[in-house]
Amino acid sequence: MKHTPTPWEQGMIDPWYVTSKDRTICITTRAPNSVFAKSANAANAWDREAKANAAFIVQAVNSHDELMASLNLMMQAFDPDWPGSCHQDCFDVSDGHGYEMQEAAKDQAKAAIINATKEK
Repeated sequence: MKHTPTPWEQGMIDPWYVTSKDRTICITTRAPNSVFAKSANAANAWDREAKANAAFIVQAVNSHDELMASLNLMMQAFDPDWPGSCHQDCFDVSDGHGYEMQEAAKDQAKAAIINATKEK
């Protein structure tokens, strides 16, 4: 079975929810009433963490495909035995061949990492 299609989103009205189009995927745990009864500050901290967890889940899921594509390109650029890599001559950077593919792989990886780690 496949997972729910991306992109996933954090709920606009209920930021504890992780959603995709017309369905709820999961709900991070809000502070139970027992915590509210003891301390409003503790409950608010719990709720802020739950919202942050939902945001992190969404960011991780939505970054997955881009990160995997950049890792695959990196392997193709640096490992001649990796499926889809160019022939062995491509890996001889002494004459300039292969260098372009390695630079493209590094650039794509850098962009994917920046996208996956940026604050939303």
